[in-house]
Amino acid sequence: MAVFPLMLYLIALGWIWMGLGTVQAQDWYLRLAQAVLLVAALILFGLQVVADSGARELHQAYLMAQRLADRQDWPSNLEEIKDLPDVKAFRAMLKADVTPAFALLRHESAQVRLAALAALEYHRDLRPGQAELLLEVAQQSPEPEVRAAAISALANVTDRTLGEKVAAFMRDPSSRVRRAANEALLWDTENRWIWLREPVRRALSDPALQDDGPLIHHGPLFCTEAINDLQAWTAETGALAMRASLTLVAHYERALNEKSRPATDRESASPSVRYARSCCAAHWVDTTVGSEWSA
Repeated sequence: MAVFPLMLYLIALGWIWMGLGTVQAQDWYLRLAQAVLLVAALILFGLQVVADSGARELHQAYLMAQRLADRQDWPSNLEEIKDLPDVKAFRAMLKADVTPAFALLRHESAQVRLAALAALEYHRDLRPGQAELLLEVAQQSPEPEVRAAAISALANVTDRTLGEKVAAFMRDPSSRVRRAANEALLWDTENRWIWLREPVRRALSDPALQDDGPLIHHGPLFCTEAINDLQAWTAETGALAMRASLTLVAHYERALNEKSRPATDRESASPSVRYARSCCAAHWVDTTVGSEWSA
């Protein structure tokens, strides 16, 4: 911080100014001391203004963006890009302004685009129009890793229209993208479930996605409304009932595991867990054993 040295310079300048009345006006060294202290104070003030404006960090971010754009030695596994030291450093530089990362989203290299998106993952302070650009990248990119990273960058959007478009990726052809959409959306069911309910139902009902199993996410647990809907869906048929049951089992077991002590046998046999497990068993009997019997 330059504030304390600045105050010292100004105090010294004040003392010299007051001392001019007791000495000869032609004492040049006092005039020189005044000038030096005044210039030093102005320089320190300017440095403080630049530091507070974030211009230095923004300049460093643009330099890092150029470094990433020129990079050639990328990992063969695209998933490893987000763990690169340069990408982590780039993410730290974007706290005040994410514009340097958006400058890379049109780059011809998928690795560069993925590095920029990894730096934007779960970012909170997007400017108007930036979320729409991220959605466009997700919709147009042929690489599943890029689509997944773009969706993760949209995890904190609050606009319902954008959120519903992100929810469409819960049925993406790539399992990696579907997992990213689940993580990006399901961490806030308390505020989103009112409009997220139908996209979740469609995803759970899709026979092509039945092998995905339960909806897994690592954010806060499902809200009460979501649990009530999942319980109601277990009474239906097909993939919806099975996956809803599996999701409830995963939800309740995670709730028990997140307690401060290990779950006891009594807790593991709680009514909620037993209900979800019984739904899974009943549905398995109905779909597997029943079909074999009819055959």
